[in-house]
Amino acid sequence: MSRRMNRRSFLKGTVGVAAIGAAGFRPRRSQAQDKRTLVVAWDTDIDTLDPAHFKAIGGYVTVANCYDTLIGWKVRPIKDKPGFFRSQPAEWDPMIAESWSTERDGATLVFKIRKGATFPSGRPVTAHAAKYCFDRGLQSPGYMRLVIPALIQVKSPEQFEVRDDYTFAIKMEAPSPMALDVVTLSNNAIIDPEEAKARATKDDPWAGEWLKRNVAGVGPYHLVKNEPGVEVVLESTKGYWRPEPYFSRIVLKFVPNEADRVLLLKKKAIDMVVGRPGLSPKNVKSLEGEPG
Repeated sequence: MSRRMNRRSFLKGTVGVAAIGAAGFRPRRSQAQDKRTLVVAWDTDIDTLDPAHFKAIGGYVTVANCYDTLIGWKVRPIKDKPGFFRSQPAEWDPMIAESWSTERDGATLVFKIRKGATFPSGRPVTAHAAKYCFDRGLQSPGYMRLVIPALIQVKSPEQFEVRDDYTFAIKMEAPSPMALDVVTLSNNAIIDPEEAKARATKDDPWAGEWLKRNVAGVGPYHLVKNEPGVEVVLESTKGYWRPEPYFSRIVLKFVPNEADRVLLLKKKAIDMVVGRPGLSPKNVKSLEGEPG
């Protein structure tokens, strides 16, 4: 990716801001920050950073940038809309799993885990970590315990199988057209099992309380600040298995009032807005003639 890329031509590519790219944005050149820092205003705060539990876009954006999944949806440019990208339906790219195949006429998915990927702790990412995360989704209190049985017909942790350190299999009761889409969800982010287990308690065996405000995964970014109701700060992960992201630092500010978001854009104190809608059509129109 070009080091000269400006914010208006911001590309998802290796930047790792998958959720920001998917949510839509209006890039502007911030005067307050260097060109390798992206400052974002969003309209919803983080509810939780637990991959199996988050519901708000704030949680999604942060999880998607701090955790990899086994595979990811292909993301391609939108024609005639420079700087905007869209996920491609029924198309996937390797991530933590460098390849995958099927058995039993599609009822079993087999993933080959990428060798050399490590968690920030230095521990290798293995099939055991993948199983822990899918076991956790199925058995912890989050909504994934409903999604997994309903969409991929997995009702028991025994259906998540470690064949060797780098081979992980999902044995469904029958083939599912939703299987790879479910695997791709950020809810199935790969967590460092040892980090989570170290914070587990008798009443909280899956470390849900700790994972509300902390992250323990491998991803293009890692969490350096999480101040509820104020901002989240992410920095690029050194030694990440993919190319270095263009932006080395991302500041995600919670700005609930749209008028304040517009004012910050006009003052060039932020580079973009994320949300649903983030900016109303009226305010988008009013900003079209603004420089930057």
